[in-house]
Amino acid sequence: MAAYFPGDDLFTPHERRRGLPIGNLTSQFFANAYLNPFDHFVKEELGCRFYIRYCDDFVIFGSDKRALAALVPELADRLSALRLRLHERKCQVRRVDEGVDFLGDRIWPTHRRLRRESVLRFKRRRRHLRDARRAGQTDLAHVRASLASWSGHAGHADTWRLREQLAQTFVW
Repeated sequence: MAAYFPGDDLFTPHERRRGLPIGNLTSQFFANAYLNPFDHFVKEELGCRFYIRYCDDFVIFGSDKRALAALVPELADRLSALRLRLHERKCQVRRVDEGVDFLGDRIWPTHRRLRRESVLRFKRRRRHLRDARRAGQTDLAHVRASLASWSGHAGHADTWRLREQLAQTFVW
């Protein structure tokens, strides 16, 4: 029998008791469909005007820190009903001028930067690609496609100098 996803077999859904495969287009669709009632709850019942969600990541902006902190238990209760929970480290109430971590970026009112971990992860990936290319395990087209993909992602943040620096220091 054919596998559902690379590396999966017939029993994988029973072994993976939670979550959806990351990066799969159906995961994005199901996250949006599953959390649509939560979106309505946040916007209509809680009255949060400045709410943004992408898949399972969301931010709520407001001008009253206490009011935002008071939302956390209500959000946790509603997510609990969906068999979801807030991530303890990522659930924060903070000033926007301190920057907000969202979707791999650190976002301020005036600019956006890649998170340090994202840059370090890319540098490791770039080293791996270089080594694989030198060992003949991958071709130049794959390396270029991978670099172009990251550059496209990084281009949404204020990273012109970073991308230039990384391009100049890349040794084939």
